Amino acid sequence: MDTRFFELRCGYKAYEWGRIGHTSCIAKYLLSAEPHRVIDDNEHYSELWMGVHPASPSFVCLSTECNSEKIVFLQTLLDADERLVSYEVAQVYGRTLPFLFKVLSVRTALSIQAHPDKRLAEILHYQYPERYPGIYT
Repeated sequence: MDTRFFELRCGYKAYEWGRIGHTSCIAKYLLSAEPHRVIDDNEHYSELWMGVHPASPSFVCLSTECNSEKIVFLQTLLDADERLVSYEVAQVYGRTLPFLFKVLSVRTALSIQAHPDKRLAEILHYQYPERYPGIYT
């Protein structure tokens, strides 16, 4: 397994319950990775997503020979280099990340959420696609 560090550019979600504008730690994290990013002080910055979920995949910044950046999908990097996922994880899940890491910036109380495993998620999506949207491949 490879142990290098990579700079991530993460996606975020703008749910109503999230903190707004510069008061959100999500906005601050986004700015730390992209100092020129414009933060909208009227927008909710609720969840920072780190992973390969198709609804908001992360990108990786790679240095090139000319010291410029090349941006690629995190999943593209995982597909290209088998050393980036441990053998044990790859045997069960393939060369992907079997989790979605989130950081939340909460402004109001949230309901308790429970997420199904992949098999149950596929069943629920098939039975109730309007209540359980998503991509289950």
